[in-house]
Amino acid sequence: MINDSLPLLPLAYDRLPSSWLRMLGQEGVPIVARHDAGPTRFVLFDGRLSPPPTLRPDQQSIEVSLFEFDVNPISISAAVAPKTTHAFWQVGDIEAREEVAAVDHRTVRETLISRLRCAIQELGGVWMRTSPYPFPYQTAANFRFDHDRFIADDFYRMLDAVRGHEEMTSHYLCGSQYESQPEAVAALRDMDVGSHGYHHHTYRDARENRRNIQRGLDAIRRCGVDPVGFVAPHGRYNPALAEALQSLGVAHSSEFAAAYDDLPFTPEGSGVLQIPVHPVCLGIALDGKRERTDKQVVAAVGEYFEAAVTEKYAAREPLFFYGHPDGRVGRYPEVLRRWFSAVASRPGVWRTSLTQFARWWRERAACRWEVHGTADRPRLVVDRTPPSFAAAVEWVGPAGVASLPLTKGRLELSAEHTQFVPRTRTTRTRPVRLEPIRGLRHWAHRLLDWEYETPVKEIDAHHLRGRLKKSLRHWKEARA
Repeated sequence: MINDSLPLLPLAYDRLPSSWLRMLGQEGVPIVARHDAGPTRFVLFDGRLSPPPTLRPDQQSIEVSLFEFDVNPISISAAVAPKTTHAFWQVGDIEAREEVAAVDHRTVRETLISRLRCAIQELGGVWMRTSPYPFPYQTAANFRFDHDRFIADDFYRMLDAVRGHEEMTSHYLCGSQYESQPEAVAALRDMDVGSHGYHHHTYRDARENRRNIQRGLDAIRRCGVDPVGFVAPHGRYNPALAEALQSLGVAHSSEFAAAYDDLPFTPEGSGVLQIPVHPVCLGIALDGKRERTDKQVVAAVGEYFEAAVTEKYAAREPLFFYGHPDGRVGRYPEVLRRWFSAVASRPGVWRTSLTQFARWWRERAACRWEVHGTADRPRLVVDRTPPSFAAAVEWVGPAGVASLPLTKGRLELSAEHTQFVPRTRTTRTRPVRLEPIRGLRHWAHRLLDWEYETPVKEIDAHHLRGRLKKSLRHWKEARA
């Protein structure tokens, strides 16, 4: 029989890898550095970083590295140093390809957290977490628009499709395309608007990224809208981008080269929240259509979106999707209408912007509460709750999950008198194939940061790569 003099939660930790701290933060289970709090029942440690901690007789240590027995070490380290790959999703009979994070962080997180949870429950502990969504929602939905180009007909068709659903859209504008379109920007004034850079390119140099992002922000502000948040062109993510975002004080960003289909997180060494989305869009399906007509591709993507919404809703994952108005969902707005309809038909969905969700996620991380008592009769002591949102605590037990409002004060619970909702296992939308990025041409382009978005006269030549790129672009234009 375990002595209940020490709290079951928070979990204390001694020198955990940043990957584990990231996963625990996403999960929402209370954690605290061991030296920052009094004794707690369970102490997590990593034997690769430190010896087992010295414990009191009523404490229990848990070595997290033991749960990684079948997980590739690269999958863990990639949380700190992202790597990318070409991933293929099956959209009907089309293979849609995108360059994304090489690691499926969602699967790694769920696998390792599940093992830790089971270990703690077997030792007489309890698993409770702050829900990923405000009370009483079961999930959240948002459609992110990346406005790479301005095509008037497509833009206004997109607006027509969005009408009535504005609160769950976010719009990221390329400054070079929209600085001359103040009327279009004004049409988005009451919606969530962010930056997609000035030129549609993510650079390999922090100074170039800072300049490009700042110009994009300034261009949108001159149109009378103050942009919040950023999305990198092509969904790319690298240390130079992270440094630029941090230096500019950008609050949140969303790049599937950092992560996709996962809960939000803050990368190590950064204060910029990453909000992952599902990386399949109409554009990459059209790129891979081969003999299919656009009409066939549009129908296949609509069906794919509906199926993906169904799967994610059952798994209580965020319903965060994206697309491009220009030549794609603006030209074929029926895809948008099918997605909005699929979301609207389900109860308990928080229809939100990415800016609003980022605000919630930061307030969620600031919650402070403890659990005392026993696994069957836990006592919650709640010290801090989100100031702007109603939060929920989820109690994960053998019979399922119970969701309860998280309010300040003390709350006595009993497993016998709590209604647990069974959670059924669901299929997950995953890539059907992963292929490493290979080829001399690709690596030469990556090394030179090759692109045609930046006008030659604006290429930054303060480093060798820029000088080479500028010279080659001059040469190619002279030959054209």
